Amino acid sequence: MFQDRIRQLLVVVFAILQFVTPVFFGDIFDESSTMSGQPIYFVPAGYTFLIWSVIVFLSATYATYQILPGQTERVLHRCIGWYVMLNTLFFSLWLWAAAQQGTFGTPNFQPIWILLTVIIIIGMLLMNILAFNHLRALKGQLTDRDMWLVQVPVSVYFGWLSVATIANTTAYLYGIGWTGELWGVPLTVALLCVAAIITGSVLLLFNNIQGAITYGAIIIWATIGIALENRSQSLAVTVTAVLVAVTILLVTMYSVNRDGSSHGSEANQPVILGS
Repeated sequence: MFQDRIRQLLVVVFAILQFVTPVFFGDIFDESSTMSGQPIYFVPAGYTFLIWSVIVFLSATYATYQILPGQTERVLHRCIGWYVMLNTLFFSLWLWAAAQQGTFGTPNFQPIWILLTVIIIIGMLLMNILAFNHLRALKGQLTDRDMWLVQVPVSVYFGWLSVATIANTTAYLYGIGWTGELWGVPLTVALLCVAAIITGSVLLLFNNIQGAITYGAIIIWATIGIALENRSQSLAVTVTAVLVAVTILLVTMYSVNRDGSSHGSEANQPVILGS
């Protein structure tokens, strides 16, 4: 019981910290802002980073839900609460590290800090993968309220990090001069294809409609952002990003239809008296 209370409080504290840290470090979510003058093809258009506001709000929603008295000792929160807490802590650490890197092309630019942001965001992605796996295992124990207040926040965060981790890594490679005009486009096209395979596979692992829709929507949001950002830079990247978005849409529709049919079949199964 004591550990449950500690977990609940820490989830709330670090969820609040997600609101506070951007005030101190400013708007540094857009990786392209630190690489002005360099074509970073995998980074989406600036508007897509508004999703962080949604993510922070949904994190607060989960934090509020899990601290309610009736939620204290639930297996659900015991399984994912610590991962959610660490994820939100890493968020604030990421902002701090990103604020230290400086502006590309100036004397104060330090790529080592971008490397640190890559390490941190990989940690965030790992926390969301672990939370996602637990939610899959607990499907039979999740209520409709859990689907909206737990599954959706985790899926949105997981979806965005699935793309942001690659974008963050790409920004680091540009920062140390490992990519450029000659092979930046082929690399980005390849990364988009890999991202499509990975995220499409993850979509097929979802066993509920809410999770599949939110995860798929976030991936589409990000890839359309990449297409728009590259419309005047690279036709190949733009076309590939659009094709990835369409592919993810189709996979999402398939996953939702499959889960809906499965749910309907379970609901229509006859009850055998005496069994």
